[in-house]
Amino acid sequence: MIVDSLIDIGLTEKEAKLYVALLENGVSSPKEAAENSGINRTTAYMLLDELVEKGFVSSTDDGDAKKYQAESPDMLMSIVDARLKECRETEKIADEVVPTLHDMSETLRFKPTVRFFEGWSGIKSVFDEIATKTKGGSICALLPADTLDEANSDYEREFFERLTAQGTSLFAIQPVSDVPSLLPGHMKGTRHRVPLELFNIKSDVYIYGDYLALISIREEFGAIIQGDDVAVLMREIFSLAAAEAKLLQVAG
Repeated sequence: MIVDSLIDIGLTEKEAKLYVALLENGVSSPKEAAENSGINRTTAYMLLDELVEKGFVSSTDDGDAKKYQAESPDMLMSIVDARLKECRETEKIADEVVPTLHDMSETLRFKPTVRFFEGWSGIKSVFDEIATKTKGGSICALLPADTLDEANSDYEREFFERLTAQGTSLFAIQPVSDVPSLLPGHMKGTRHRVPLELFNIKSDVYIYGDYLALISIREEFGAIIQGDDVAVLMREIFSLAAAEAKLLQVAG
């Protein structure tokens, strides 16, 4: 019970046992203190000096051997008062620094993050992340024309089929192509097909949530930007482009 209370005050179990042993047995050598507390002698030597530093024990050296004595239990209140003072000082410092930390956090929250991906594995990672984050949601996309020589068309087809299966709506603008579309015919959303000569882009652009993803199959490169302002900007640009694409839409 006493040992547990001392642990609550801040001592370790072994320190508490040493202190209680010194209180019960008076001035003791390290060997005696170790035996009375049931602690290994080597450990007791080290802990006794730590207890001296903490103010729980005092030591004397009579020339023959070092002796240790427990300080009066009254000093516990002094130690507690000192720790309370430290806590109040720490609280004061925290009160001063927390607002600054909040400001730093807010600045970081509004700062866009950019991640880059290279190679086929990187491109697949971008597709996987888009699909994972848009399950049951929607995507605005600017897509290049479908071609026969797209190096990774099989994976793109699987990507669009995955979006379809999970209920993601795709609103896309894409040039007309003689190649069969990679987009499933029963996919949710709308697709505006425009003349290739007016919209001959080479990379995929996907806008979803507060993300913007760019994918270049030809250059084996991808990037994901996360930022509210960037996503809002691109979504507004897409809306304007979609309105114009609707007027230019051709069959295909």
